[in-house]
Amino acid sequence: PLLKAHDTPQAALSTARSLASHTPDMETSQLLLAHAATQAKSWDEARRVLRQALSQGESAGACRAMAELEKAQFNDIEASSRWA
Repeated sequence: PLLKAHDTPQAALSTARSLASHTPDMETSQLLLAHAATQAKSWDEARRVLRQALSQGESAGACRAMAELEKAQFNDIEASSRWA
């Protein structure tokens, strides 16, 4: 498997970057990368990728990912709930 359960968040982010680079404009790639960046606490990267995904339309997946980021980065339940 490309991602292993014992990978560090940084290793998973590196793998996600590599995978997403093949289809950077696909929402699936953007959400994979945003999730990995959030887990690795690479907040700026997660926000950048999510802004790109949201600019194509506010899908349920992109909104959930933004809610996850708001909660993880700032523990902001109110901001998170606006996206959920």
